[in-house]
Amino acid sequence: MTPVDKGQWLGKLDLFAGAPEDDLLALAAAVAEVEAAAGEVLARAGEPGDALHLLVEGRLRVRAGGASVEVPPGRAFGALELFAPGPWTATVEAAAASRLLRLSRPALERLLAGRPALSLRLLAALAARVRSARTGPP
Repeated sequence: MTPVDKGQWLGKLDLFAGAPEDDLLALAAAVAEVEAAAGEVLARAGEPGDALHLLVEGRLRVRAGGASVEVPPGRAFGALELFAPGPWTATVEAAAASRLLRLSRPALERLLAGRPALSLRLLAALAARVRSARTGPP
C-alpha cells in the first residue's frame, strides 16, 4: 500500500478528517501494515493496549459484554487505548483474512512532537467525541 493510499484511509477517520495532505502523509509513514489471518486475535479484553487499528481489507469480529458484531473495512478500534493506554475494552479478532493499519502510541508521540497543528486537530476531534457522547450526535 502506498503512502498516499494509507493517507486516504486515515483521512476517512473522524480523528484525522480534514487534516492537510502533508499531515496525512506523515501519519501514513508512522503506521505499520498488519496482516491478520482469519481467527487471529488482534486485541483481547483486559490485556494492555496502546494502538489504533484501522481495517482496510477483510472483516473483524468485536466481542464485548456477551455481544458480538462484525465490522467492515473503514472502521477502526483502539482510539481510547492510543490516547490513554490501558486494557482493551473488547476482544477483536479477524473474521476473515484482513489487512489493517496500526498506529502505536510511541509512533504518534514522535509524530506529534514536530506537528503542533495536528495535535490541536486531534484534541478538537476528541472533544467532539466527548461532546457527542454527552449530548448525542448533532
